Amino acid sequence: MPDDISPELIKQAQKNSGVKVVTVRYDITRLLGMTTRDGPPDLLCGVGSVDAPYWAARDVREELDR
Repeated sequence: MPDDISPELIKQAQKNSGVKVVTVRYDITRLLGMTTRDGPPDLLCGVGSVDAPYWAARDVREELDR
């Protein structure tokens, strides 16, 4: 994801939405720790065919288009 979204795009999204965006380089160990200890991030961008089944099996994903 670091190459997908530029810092300028993040700033514009924050300005338009009023939502603070924090990007964290993907680290599965840190992400698992956040999920079990601190609570998962509000939004996670991953590789759908690889990451989605993993998180679905652990019941930590939520449908966003309801």
